[in-house]
Amino acid sequence: MSVTVHGASDDLIEIDGDISEEFGAYDSDEDGDGKLLAFSDGTVLRVKHGSVWRITPVVTGSAALAIVQCPEDDDENYSDAATLDGDVRWVVLGVAIAKSRSAVGGHGVITVNGYCPAGCGRTLMFDPTNGWVSCSASDCARPTAVTELLADSESEHVVQLSQVTFTVRHPLRERLDDGLWECELHDWIKDQPKAPHPPGRYRVVRTRPEHPWTWTRLAADDEEGTANEH
Repeated sequence: MSVTVHGASDDLIEIDGDISEEFGAYDSDEDGDGKLLAFSDGTVLRVKHGSVWRITPVVTGSAALAIVQCPEDDDENYSDAATLDGDVRWVVLGVAIAKSRSAVGGHGVITVNGYCPAGCGRTLMFDPTNGWVSCSASDCARPTAVTELLADSESEHVVQLSQVTFTVRHPLRERLDDGLWECELHDWIKDQPKAPHPPGRYRVVRTRPEHPWTWTRLAADDEEGTANEH
């Protein structure tokens, strides 16, 4: 069974698919935490209307959950869309939830000691049922940001070269000890009289400080390429 959730207008929550329903959410803007949708598989979603409709997971159940986020400035696409695939037989609309503190082994979530990358503060939660770290703030611009960052396997510099400019995407490890401020690769490229390679996107690696940089040109799919040293 497949069920999709999205907001409509500024006061309706639509349920489509194997379950079809329309819930009124007339006070979603005023109700600070938005509305809660509880599904028969154990999933609980928070749905809140602000500048757009945002949908965030509160509790993950047995159904597979996918959330597609909408942009902030598209008048035609103004709602996230959540899809549940699994044994979902009913859904209930509510405004509050209470969870056991010992629910870690079930469908509960754990507070994470850290800050949301979107600037929400100490709002991160870990869901042991699917391994997600997400923001619990109902108005978070990117509640799954931490999970998305951790899912990126790229651990090296990626450089975009043009004829006259360059852009460096630094590995996350350079956020430690302010490594971004002292990036040797950035300084090296900046000091070159011209672009060190033809325009394109490259993965740049150096195994030891005394070794040259190895440049591997990335294909359009960001995986295959040819290595050169410089």
